[in-house]
Amino acid sequence: MPTPPGKALATRVHPDERPRIKALNGMMTTLHGAPEQKGELSYYSPILIQCTLPHSDPKTASWSKRNGNAALVISSGFDRDGQPIGVPYGSLPRLALAYIITRVIESGGELEINLGAHFGSFLNEIGYVGNLRGTGRAARTVQNQMYRLMKASINIEGRNGDDEQGGIVGENIQIARRYALWWDYKNPDQGTLWGSYIKISEGFRDEIIKAPVPLRTDVLAALKKSPLALDVYMWVS
Repeated sequence: MPTPPGKALATRVHPDERPRIKALNGMMTTLHGAPEQKGELSYYSPILIQCTLPHSDPKTASWSKRNGNAALVISSGFDRDGQPIGVPYGSLPRLALAYIITRVIESGGELEINLGAHFGSFLNEIGYVGNLRGTGRAARTVQNQMYRLMKASINIEGRNGDDEQGGIVGENIQIARRYALWWDYKNPDQGTLWGSYIKISEGFRDEIIKAPVPLRTDVLAALKKSPLALDVYMWVS
């Protein structure tokens, strides 16, 4: 039935959509340069915003992204049988990196990051996973993506000039210099990441503290289902 003249349609928003709409409003605020609402902050690295992780599984041992003269190449680590375990992809590695980078910034450059209760609380807080225990698919996804992230190698490279005259400047970064990932899917009383930690490489730490980009944690939470939306928000920030 047509809406009577002068009478606006009632706006109905599903409760699950309200955080996403709030996040989109926050993005528009950033785009228009208006003052943002204050809230809890997370941080990210500019180079990983300029050249992002893959959105879906590339199913290859390496993946590259170019942006102008800059390029990012992510190479898979290998398991104990010498087989590639895959490149980290999707929302989880982005959120995990935001957590790691935030901890480094807040600690003043500490190299060792606890991934137990704190990381689980972070994932719960942003609503990525409501439970890191038991045999849930979400817990296995977290373990798999964290393993890929810990084993991955990152190459950042910039080029100038042409084939006849120019230059190449690059850096190889290993995110984790040392790591421990523990899980127990059969014991519902044992958190799957309890006791886990990483010690990040000094090269990655140095890249982090150069110029960290502040991000609203509530916006990350609202956009958690879409790696593309996360990338757009990080870019406009």
